[in-house]
Amino acid sequence: MLKTLSDELYVQYLDELKAAHLSERDGMKRLIACLAVIRRYLKKLKELVTTNPFASKAEEARFFKYEKPKFYQWLTYYQEKYTIDQGKPTEGGKTLMRYFADQLKVYSRFFRQNEFHYQYYKLDAQELDNIYFIRGAEGQQTLIPEVPDVDPAFSTGMDYLFAKFMAYEQLEEDLKTEFRRQEVGAGLSNSAINADGKIQRRFRWTGETVNLIELGHAIYLNRQVNEGEIGINEFFEGLGEFFGVNLGVPKRGFEDLKARKRLSKTHFTDKLRDALLKKMDDDNTYNPHNKQNRNREI
Repeated sequence: MLKTLSDELYVQYLDELKAAHLSERDGMKRLIACLAVIRRYLKKLKELVTTNPFASKAEEARFFKYEKPKFYQWLTYYQEKYTIDQGKPTEGGKTLMRYFADQLKVYSRFFRQNEFHYQYYKLDAQELDNIYFIRGAEGQQTLIPEVPDVDPAFSTGMDYLFAKFMAYEQLEEDLKTEFRRQEVGAGLSNSAINADGKIQRRFRWTGETVNLIELGHAIYLNRQVNEGEIGINEFFEGLGEFFGVNLGVPKRGFEDLKARKRLSKTHFTDKLRDALLKKMDDDNTYNPHNKQNRNREI
């Protein structure tokens, strides 16, 4: 019940956040407008929890592990985005590309500094959920990171950090997209930049990220890579790195595919199959070696 209400609220939240973002051209005014929406919806989310108490510890852990960080990430995202935009050099081309590379190093360093917790997030681990995502839970100091002073009735030891991971991953993706736009003007259209600021050439995935997630699961489940002797997190990390896309947590992406209602659960792979069959049918319909088709050309 709470998950359904939270999902409905999140859809409204993103719509209003997008409208606020598009309503202002000035950076500061845009930030103020977006922060107003974010704070209003965080308040609504808290009221939702107050009026719909958790049915179990498992539901509470799931909420603070997935739902609240999903909402809260945009607070960090817009604050960081404003700082990045304000610091952009006036020169374009390689100067701006180097600036983006330096920003990527900041996020890469943050992930390394929080390696244990970031791997817990990336692997979608569950062993410490009763410490990390239950309000008032106590654990060893090494297991719980330092976080800002928060409302104990609406916070746990880790939901803030998970929200920050989400925000920084989105900012990484944005920076790489901005970099690719600049590389075209700099004559480096076949290159890309990694988190260490090094330029390298690679393919780019220009379709929707969810399509690559669906394709990735199909390839992995059919054991087409390394004879199937590879972990799904390792495979998705390599696939995303190759195409320059952050694919997120594989399990979470698969759950999103399963939850589709408007589209087929295999929407993209269905399209791939249809495109292949159409090409085969078209080739059979028009074959220059077929006598009937040769007569048609004359």
